[in-house]
Parts: sequence; C-alpha cells; structure tokens
Amino acid sequence: MSTKLKLILLTATSLAAAPLAARAQSAPAAPGATASGSNVVQEIVVTAQKRSESVVNVPISVVAISSSGLEKAGIRDVRSLTEVVPALRVDAAGAFFQPTIRGVGTALAGAGVTSNIATYVDGVYRPNPLANNFELNNIDSVQVLKGPQGTLFGRNATGGAIVVTTKEPSFEPVFDFNVGYGSYNTVEGNFYGSDAITDKLAVSLSVSASHSDGWIYNTVTKANANPSTDESVQLKILYEPSSTAKFTLILDGYHINDPTPYIVSNYKGYSDDVFFGVPVLSEQQRRVSLGGPLSNIVTGGGVELKSEFELGFAKLTSYTSVRWDGVTDDQNQITGPFPPNGTYPLPGTPPSGYVAITGDNAPITERTYSQEFDLNGSAHGNLDWVAGLYYYYDSNTFSPFNISAYGPFGTDFTFENIPYQALNSYTARSYTGAVFADATYNWGNWHFTAGGRYSIDLAQVEYVGYDSLVSEATPRIADEHDFYSFTPRGVIRYSITPQSNIYVSVSTGNKAGVYNLSSLPGQPAPLKPEHITDIEGGYKIQGSNWRFSTSIFHYDYKNLQVATYEGDVSFLENANAAEIYGADADLEVRFAEHFRLDVGGAYTHARYTDFSNAALQIFCVSLTSCSPMPANAVFSPGAGPGSVVGTVNGTSNVDGKPMQRTPTFSGSIGLDYTNDLWGGTLDLNANYSYQSQINFDFAGTISQPGYGLLNLRAAWTTPSKKWTLSVVGRNVTNTKYFTAAEVNAGGVSVNYGEPDSFMVEVDYRFR
Repeated sequence: MSTKLKLILLTATSLAAAPLAARAQSAPAAPGATASGSNVVQEIVVTAQKRSESVVNVPISVVAISSSGLEKAGIRDVRSLTEVVPALRVDAAGAFFQPTIRGVGTALAGAGVTSNIATYVDGVYRPNPLANNFELNNIDSVQVLKGPQGTLFGRNATGGAIVVTTKEPSFEPVFDFNVGYGSYNTVEGNFYGSDAITDKLAVSLSVSASHSDGWIYNTVTKANANPSTDESVQLKILYEPSSTAKFTLILDGYHINDPTPYIVSNYKGYSDDVFFGVPVLSEQQRRVSLGGPLSNIVTGGGVELKSEFELGFAKLTSYTSVRWDGVTDDQNQITGPFPPNGTYPLPGTPPSGYVAITGDNAPITERTYSQEFDLNGSAHGNLDWVAGLYYYYDSNTFSPFNISAYGPFGTDFTFENIPYQALNSYTARSYTGAVFADATYNWGNWHFTAGGRYSIDLAQVEYVGYDSLVSEATPRIADEHDFYSFTPRGVIRYSITPQSNIYVSVSTGNKAGVYNLSSLPGQPAPLKPEHITDIEGGYKIQGSNWRFSTSIFHYDYKNLQVATYEGDVSFLENANAAEIYGADADLEVRFAEHFRLDVGGAYTHARYTDFSNAALQIFCVSLTSCSPMPANAVFSPGAGPGSVVGTVNGTSNVDGKPMQRTPTFSGSIGLDYTNDLWGGTLDLNANYSYQSQINFDFAGTISQPGYGLLNLRAAWTTPSKKWTLSVVGRNVTNTKYFTAAEVNAGGVSVNYGEPDSFMVEVDYRFR
C-alpha cells in the first residue's frame, strides 16, 4: 500500500474515531416531539442526483443544512457556510462571493469569468461572483456537493455545487416576522408569508431588509468606512391545475449598497500607500486610511418559471429563467491623500511613462437566460434514470472602465492629475448547450450508475481601448472560441443494510476556457479549459440516534485557470497540473434526550505538480531581500517611510507548493441543548469552526494563519410556540482573520472578517 493511500485511510479512520468538526445538519423536528427534545435522528432528503433520496443512499459527499440549522449555528447568510461545512472556503465581502471546495476554486472575477463552484438557487444557475444575494429569509435548505459536478447539473463545474432551495408556497396560512438590533447599529427586519388564494393557487412573499453603520473607521474621511444596506424581495406563485401538472413562478429583486469589498487594509505594510509615498497605517481590523469616493452598489432580479408534468412513465421538469444584475463601483486605489502636498510622491527623476492609478470605477451589467429540461423516471424499480437538455446564455459588459491617474501626460510629459477618463470597455458573451443522461441499475444490494454530459461552450469577446490616457487608441478587438467537452461518471454502491452503504465512484468535470478581458490586448488568446477527474470512496450509516459518513478522494486536475498581476496588469494563465487528495467525515449524535452534537472534519492535501512558469509579484526592500527570487525579475522601487520598498515581477517554479485558499485541515463542532423552561422551550447552541493556514498566492508569501471562530446563541420560545426571543453572538472571541486578499498593481490588499458582534432578535411565527 502506498504512503499516500495509507495517509488518506489513516485520516479517515482518525476522523471517524475522534470527532473533529461540526456543522448544522438538516434535522426537522419529529412529529409530536416535545419541547424537551428527542434523541431520534431524522431522515435527510437531498436532490444531489436530480431525484429525492435519503442522504445515506446518495454516493456523493454532500452536506445538507436546513434553515433552522443555519439559524442555530449563528449563520446569517450563505456566505458564512464555511463555518459549518468542512473543506469549504469562502472569500467574501459585501455581495462578492467566491467559494473553494477541496482546493478547487478561483481568484478570477470579471466579465465572462465564472467560478469553479456552481451556485444554484431553486434550480437556476447564478454565475456572477460580484453580485450574489443570499439574504432572503425563506431559505428551506442548502446542499453543498463536494467534487466535480460534470453530469447532472446545468453548468459544468470542476469543484462542486452549492444548491439553495427556497420554501414552496403553502396552502395553509404561514406567517413569520423577525426584527433584530445589534452591534454597529445593525437593524434587520424579515417577513415571510404564504397562503392559498384558491384550492389550486397559493402564493408566498418574502421581504428582507438590513442596515449597518459598519465596523471600520476611515481616518481620512473621519467617518465609518463600510456602512451598508441590503434589501431583497421574492414572490412565489404556485399553481396546480391538476394532479399531473404544477407551475411555480418566481419573481425576485435585490439592492445592496456595501463598499466592504474595497475597504481594504495593509498586509504587513505591503499596501498601495507604501509605494505611493503617503503615510502608512499598519494593518488593522477596524481602521483604514482610504481616500474617496468608495462604493459598491449591486442591483438585480429575475423571473423564473418551473413547470412540472407527471407523464406516467416519467416526470418532466422545465426551468426557464431570465436574470439581470448590475454593479456600480467607485474605489480609490491608494490609501491616503494623493498626491501629498501636491508634490510628486517618488524622489528623483520619475521613470518615463510612470503612471500612478488613483481611482477607478466601472458600471457592470449582466444578462443571463437559461432553459433546462429534465426527464426523470423509474422502470420496474430496477432502473432509475434522468436525461436532459440545457441551454445557457450570458452577456456581461464593463462599459466603460474609467480611471483617474497621476503621471506624465500631455505633449511635454509634465506631471498632472487626470480626473476620471474612459480607458476601455469590454463585453463577454457565453453560450452553452448540453445534453446529459444518468442511470442507476439496482440489482439486489448492488447499485450501478453510469452517466455523462456532452457540452459545447462558445466564448465571445469584444474590447475597445480609448485614447484618454495614451497617445494612440487601441484598435477594437473581437474574438470567439468554441470549447467541447464530454464528462462521464460511474459509481458502484453496495447496500450493507437498508441504513448503511459503501460506494466507489469516478467522476469528471470541465470548465470552459475564458478570455482575460481586462488585459486583452496583451493576452489575446483564451485560457485552456480546466479538466478534473475524481476517484472517490465513501461509507455512510445511520442509527436511531446517530448518523455518520466519511469519504476519501483523489483529484487529477489539469489546466487550472489562475490569476495574478504582472506589473500593473492582471494576468491569467494555466497551471498545467495539480494533485489533490484527502478525506472528510461527519457525525451527528443525539444523546441524553436534550443534546445534539454535530461534528465534521476535512483533510486536504493540495499541491501544484506542474507549474514551472508561475507569474509572481513579490514585495521586498531590495533585490537581495527577496527569496526566492523569480526568474527574469524586474525590480520597481518605491519610496516608503524610512525604507525603500519595491515590487518584483517574474516567473518561478512552484511545483510542490500548496494551492491557493486551501486549508490542510478544516472543521467545526456544534453542541445544541434543548429543554423546557417556564412552560416554553430553551435552546442553547455553540458552534466552533477552525481552518488551518492558507496561502493567497502561488509562492506562499501572502498567507492567513490558522484561526477559529466561535458563535453562540440562546433562545427562548413561549408556550404558544409563536414568539421567540434570542441573543446571537458571532465571533465572540474577536478573532482577526482575512475574508479575502488581493495582489494588485501597487501592493497587497486584504479584507478583514467582521469582529465580535451581538444581536437581539424577536421572532413571531404563525402556523
């Protein structure tokens, strides 16, 4: 047995024997359960294979979380899922959302660039990482699927899928109302109501709104830097004309005004202010030194029609969706007033062509349309199958991209400030067509699954440069490229008992090639498509008061699409290969009638194995102080207070280095206590999550040390079960950690996670 396989098996065994992490598991209350609780573990039904199945029988590593589970763990939105799902890392700020699962993720964001992790809401793919809204208070469940999803789901994904399902309208009256007030003058209000209009027509309405003054103070503007507002609404109309037909119309809209993605701090002093010579504010969680204006406004909405027909031999489901999203941002690229005292920031004669970017903004618009048909059936109880067609169109435009700058402009190249000018505009369009099929043959205790998807992806780009800041206009560039892929999967599952299964699977995923629009003139060719092959084995078992699952996996990952900066330009490239392997485990136990323990952990070994030309940008005092020094290094000195600091650009071999944003170990542990009190119900919950060190760049020079977060919640529900008073504390130990880090033209920018916060909430429920 190889050393690698021994390590995987040892990790899985250790996780099974000694619980290391927890999550809020989907476990609705048993019918007739008393306030004092029940020690019966409820069955969890998931749709990871496009049909409703018990989670114990699904040969996929999946974590299912109910809305009550999110609430108990202190999870306020889907962006915080990393606190309850081991192996999931989420880089997030404001409406910005970029997940990584088991080392598969991306730092790319922009027109035509989508995540390796596909996100679905009510069956519809949500592509834009800059405009994701998950604040609705009507979430019914969240499923996190680990591993490539290249067969059954709409958009091919190499890393996994996050599947969000909202509540279906009820034919019985249901009304929920929630208000909360907490730290940083945060006020929240949520309403959910549903009822029947006729015996065939029901509607539901969800409205959510919040405001916060923010927790970060700007020493330049002398005001809070990240005040935010978030409003969203969803209307669902359910029409059931007969027992064989069902239609659900969904209309939603949202508005987010949250500048947090651009409220950045220093990383070890290597921030833009160092290179532009203005006073440095050392890295701090609650203070920044940023000029203005700074804003990030996201508005969007959509219309979806889900149509379901029982055909006798099969069920036909149609998902038709149209969505639009718009992002308007305005940010200052330097920290502090610029130029200081109206003088040139660097000593000596400036290098020819030197330009300091002092700000940028860009209106971003995205339009998407998707249509999917699923035909799902069963033959004589021995064969379960699904087949489908998928079409997707996306148009994403930056028009125009504006910048303000300080540099040698004009015929005499004198230094001057230039206000916002159009630099370029670009549009990306994506077309996807796919056909897929998947079937499981049941032969006694054996279950054999085979499936595949054939996809055609067309990427189109248009780029126009303007002569506002350069002497000559960049000519219009237009290009397009087709990408073809076939992604099969195969599974063998053996039912040891009706409540325990063991499985082995081979699955594949693909991510189409993309263009780097922001630097298209210098990088005209698209990146190669990503491809991943996952070999996985797992074991799941459920008892009367406990549930356990574990899996081991090995990824063969080719042509990773990665991003960095070369000088002052973003740069995309393919890393030829990487290897990822590891294990995870989850355990839920209900004991002593009043207690529930949720534990889960994940070990992930992720390394680049063929990446000899990694583009690096390193920050150092001098050429001799940078180690290791990239090949073909170019040193660009800058003036920092008391020292000379500069950037080094070049390439390096990073084979064997840990992959970006991938903790070797992650896990959480949650303990819930429920009992009768004063005629009502007392519910106490503690949830602790931990992630080991991660790196944000290829060479590991920008890192986040391991950290843990503790959330606490205490709630009391009245005897009528209509009113609940709760107190929620998040990050109560005030741990300092990064939610995102970005290497940019002048340095390293980091976003800190929210410090300790508390909120008092009052809920009213009518059933």
